[in-house]
Amino acid sequence: MPVLATIFGAVVSGIIVDKFDFFPFFVFMGSFVIIMGIFTIFTLQDAPHLKAVRHEKGYFHQFASVFKLKTVMANQELFWVFVINAVYFIGFNVYFPYITIYFNNYLHMSYMTAGALHPEDQRGQFEGIKQVFGICIPMVVGPLISYYIIQYNGIRMEIDGVMGTVPSNMLFLFSALLTLFTFLPLLPANRLHRSRMHPVSIQPLHEEDLNL
Repeated sequence: MPVLATIFGAVVSGIIVDKFDFFPFFVFMGSFVIIMGIFTIFTLQDAPHLKAVRHEKGYFHQFASVFKLKTVMANQELFWVFVINAVYFIGFNVYFPYITIYFNNYLHMSYMTAGALHPEDQRGQFEGIKQVFGICIPMVVGPLISYYIIQYNGIRMEIDGVMGTVPSNMLFLFSALLTLFTFLPLLPANRLHRSRMHPVSIQPLHEEDLNL
């Protein structure tokens, strides 16, 4: 679904930009997100087995408790999955914010393209942490990396009467290389997953085993 949504969004955004320019595009997309958010407030319902867990010391203490070392160590596999999401989407956010500019100005083309791991008593908190790793961190780090890539490897040209730097195909190459780093946190995550799915059984000692 994310891939289909990305392709659909890129195509629709390209059509809007081609026909109306960038400002109407941001107004339309921002309004659409707001409307969908309001719509889902009244139409989506939590699963009946989910129950709110209120911390006696308040919301911020409850939120911060997820980042305690004890909590991280107790949910190592889940946090490695979060790191995988962060690394993968950093690579994604290196190129995606500039996909329209790249197609329109560099290629001169117009557009006409883990819930089971959550602790039961902290499911809502970890769902929020997933957004931090999958959205917040990548959307900050990704564009920061892409800025320097474009500045050093982009093409200077005039766009609508204003000089600017257009991303070249090097942006996608760097993004692909960054995405490969996903394999690094995948190794410990896979090890923890295998140990959880296939725990080593400990055989009880017998009296004859003690006789040397």
